[in-house]
Amino acid sequence: MVNHPETGTSHPIKHNDLLSLLLMKRYVLFFLIALLAHISVGCTTVSKPSSLLAVRVSQIEETLRHIEESYHKKDKEGISLHLAPSFQQADQVKEQINQDFTTFSKIKIDMKITRVDKSKKDISTAIYWEGIWHPNPQPEGGVATEKVAFPPLHQSGQAVLVWSLDELPKLLAIRGNTPWGIQQ
Repeated sequence: MVNHPETGTSHPIKHNDLLSLLLMKRYVLFFLIALLAHISVGCTTVSKPSSLLAVRVSQIEETLRHIEESYHKKDKEGISLHLAPSFQQADQVKEQINQDFTTFSKIKIDMKITRVDKSKKDISTAIYWEGIWHPNPQPEGGVATEKVAFPPLHQSGQAVLVWSLDELPKLLAIRGNTPWGIQQ
């Protein structure tokens, strides 16, 4: 028996009413399950970066790793490979790097890209860098037989590196606090 809401009278449930109620509940349940399945599948799919910018940034990251490795190994040529012919600061950067290679016995630097900006003709990457420079032991008081070891230098900074849009990115410019030319 079911109470009728308007009249307040009770009447027996008819077979057709019960069947339609069960079917409606079944459709609602099926709809909710389908919606939940769709949402869960949609949330677990991973989108692959396919844009040209994502590819360029990946190439720049790889180039930056190669520059780091070359700097660690004191490989001037490895670094020079990634400098564009139009890079106006190339001589200054090479001089700073040579100074570091002469002054320090061991160098470890880590550079991380923190922001990327693309223009029509280049890509700028803001980087945060930090490193440790171990100075060469120096003769004490002009006597070459005894050498004094200085503690390592810990430095960090931020710079903007401007890259070409070539398939193998080349460094076009540096702005900010460069990771080369560290002073004792």
